[in-house]
Amino acid sequence: MFGSKPAAPTGAVSLEPVTTQELEQLLARLAVQSPADGDTERVDRLSAMERVKNALCAAQASEAVDFDAAQREAQVAAGFAKERVGQGIAEQVALARMTSPWKGSRLLGLAKALQDLPECFAALQRGDASEWRMSGVLREIVHLDLEHRQLIDAELGPILGELGDREAADRARAMAQELDPVGAAARVAKAETERRVSIRPAPDCMAYVTALLPVRDGVAVYAALDRLAQDALAEQSPLDTRGKGALMADALVERVTGRARGTVPIRLALIMTDAALTGADDSPARVCNGGRGGSIIDGGVIPGGVARAWIRELLSSQVVSHEHLIAVNRLFTTPDGRDLVAMETTKTHYTGLLRRMLAFRDQRCRTPWCDAEVRDIDHIERRAQHGATSFQNGRGVCARCNQAREAPGWAAAVTSDRNGTHKATLTTPTGHHYPGTAPPLRPGHVPTTSGRTVPSRAGPQDTRAG
Repeated sequence: MFGSKPAAPTGAVSLEPVTTQELEQLLARLAVQSPADGDTERVDRLSAMERVKNALCAAQASEAVDFDAAQREAQVAAGFAKERVGQGIAEQVALARMTSPWKGSRLLGLAKALQDLPECFAALQRGDASEWRMSGVLREIVHLDLEHRQLIDAELGPILGELGDREAADRARAMAQELDPVGAAARVAKAETERRVSIRPAPDCMAYVTALLPVRDGVAVYAALDRLAQDALAEQSPLDTRGKGALMADALVERVTGRARGTVPIRLALIMTDAALTGADDSPARVCNGGRGGSIIDGGVIPGGVARAWIRELLSSQVVSHEHLIAVNRLFTTPDGRDLVAMETTKTHYTGLLRRMLAFRDQRCRTPWCDAEVRDIDHIERRAQHGATSFQNGRGVCARCNQAREAPGWAAAVTSDRNGTHKATLTTPTGHHYPGTAPPLRPGHVPTTSGRTVPSRAGPQDTRAG
């Protein structure tokens, strides 16, 4: 394990292990403002802090590898089927590191891979390079056999502190292609099968739509949009103030949808109060796409005035009839407008309106720090334990988090505060508890010091999803 071969930092006087209590004390001490004797010392501190961060990442990697080995040993001893050994380990690492299961899995994989790269790991221990730089290098060499990986490790590890993140990855890629040209070609072919399009919210009522494409296609798409924008600029009227970037974005929308920007008939959900809908107040709204199978694609929070402008734009469109553009559903909430009310069914699976209500309530995966899209509805108290298919007993989760809970040792329970805010606490096989609270359905609510939530402005006690 990593702990058996530490790299001693220059000038170290002791290699005694650090206890959890000492780490907690260091955390508290770092919160204390310490005076510096001039800017020279401030820069020295910034540098030392960065090295400490990197060295802590090395220590975390050691802990993660030891934890993985111990958990796998325990699972084998408990009689886990061979194909299930390892299930739920990366998810526990993610919870401990307060990040998503996907990233937790990547971090655990990086920690295990570094075990075979002593020079790179020593650079991380010394604080010479960051965890991010290590992941960039590993991404380029992970397909190689151990001998080739260690050749690159011996070459790059000692100089990682002199390289930038991109240069380190570029050098690793070039060396990997030279050592294994056939494997490099196979990686390119595999990567082309994984092309995809994704979306995530951006600030100020915007969204990032990202396409992962083969480089030749990506360059071709960009060049085509650039050409269209250049042509539009040449013919642009003085009243049209759009720049090249906006023209490229508008050309993308028009070419993909076949319609002018802003006139696409889609199933768009706007969650807002009836007062905001009519303009009686300016409380914010939440925008999302209804998705398929009850999943929600969250578009983030937008001002109420912007939501009303979108509705007016849709209603004035001549592309399709109004009934295809907008529908209004009334969803009743708790008195403060924060949460949806309960609903129950006699079915054993979450379907229909109940599934959609849970997806609207949770918006994203309820596992702490996950933030993935809701794909499944999880029975918090299992059906095998006579858990009801009810609004209170359900939580929206991603497919990965739903699967992780199938491993023995995981548990969940429901608690609620006085206002009815839905809370579910997840318990891992090691006995650690991670509470998760459903976000405010109605945007604009802020937590108070008592833990309760209040609306940013007074308004009606129901929401509308259009």
